[in-house]
Amino acid sequence: SLSRLESENVKRLRQEKRLSLIVDLDQTIIHATVDPTVGEWMSDPGNVNYDVLRDVRSFNLQEGPSGYTSCYYIKFRPGLAQFLQKISELYELHIYTMGTKAYAKEVAKIIDPTGKLFQDRVLSADDSGSLAQKSLRRLFPCDTSMVVVIDDRGDVWDWNPNLIKVVPYEFFVGIGDINSNFLGSNREALEEQNKERVTALELQKSERPLAKQQNALLEDEGKPTPSHTLLHNRDHELERLEKVLKDIHAVYYEEENDISSRSGNHKHANVGLIIPKMKQKVLKGCRLLFSGVIPLGVDVLSSDIAKWAMSFGAEVVLDFSVPPTHLIAAKIRTEKVKKAVSMGNIKVVKLNWLTESLSQWKRLPESDYLLY
Repeated sequence: SLSRLESENVKRLRQEKRLSLIVDLDQTIIHATVDPTVGEWMSDPGNVNYDVLRDVRSFNLQEGPSGYTSCYYIKFRPGLAQFLQKISELYELHIYTMGTKAYAKEVAKIIDPTGKLFQDRVLSADDSGSLAQKSLRRLFPCDTSMVVVIDDRGDVWDWNPNLIKVVPYEFFVGIGDINSNFLGSNREALEEQNKERVTALELQKSERPLAKQQNALLEDEGKPTPSHTLLHNRDHELERLEKVLKDIHAVYYEEENDISSRSGNHKHANVGLIIPKMKQKVLKGCRLLFSGVIPLGVDVLSSDIAKWAMSFGAEVVLDFSVPPTHLIAAKIRTEKVKKAVSMGNIKVVKLNWLTESLSQWKRLPESDYLLY
């Protein structure tokens, strides 16, 4: 039965001193586009983006029954090979993607050519039946106590306690996540969604957003120099993620050893309790007020950034009636900024103080991120 299979798996993992890691693909460990501009730049040594595209991989994929083919360009997040290698010593890896099965398999072939890391542990939107939500129970129906999730989106997991939300990786500037932009509600048939997906891909191919942006850059700057490349390789998220995953693994097995040393106890450590406990310490005691960060008309407390911050122990306030410790501001001269400055003891910081603290799981010095 399923539960027996699962408990054997759990036993095996405990013996190997490993945990399970569910890995999202798009904008978590890779970035993908179908903009044909990329292929042209890659074959033109004179192009300013030529060097930074050296390690971009590509494959062709037939979309649906129509025989319509797309060429996908895939960029690995910097340090990916080393990250997967290191983490696979501590975690058994699973892919869970909003993309199609065919897409997931092609990407898996590129990031794991020998099939050693992921084997057949690849779940896609086609398998999971729901395209708007991801569910841990689909992969681990009985026991999620050893499962960690990495994804650039918290909403699709309904902010599950086992989730580590990563900062979205956007190498192909302005493209976003090609597999989630068309996600409708669950009520829409797969067929409908596939149509929408193909339309979105068609649009990207015909509109060539990358070429447009690069041209705009060059027009602004006059003569092209390497500093005018649209694309760049500055991203350190996987280094930070590796550290966080190692810490979680260490805490899990510390607790597990503590529990098993008290014999006769059938309890086990639980990642779903460990992760929130570790995160809550990071921004404990911070009361955050936002200015110009969350779009008007969006309920602040249900916005992604507020939910992400609260999962790290911060309190989010809506005005000055409970004095905030931090004002997270996008623009310099708003009423809220003026008021916070006049009150004197509120730290007025840019949004990246918050996002980088959340990404590194530590409260970074505000002095490096002051608005002024």
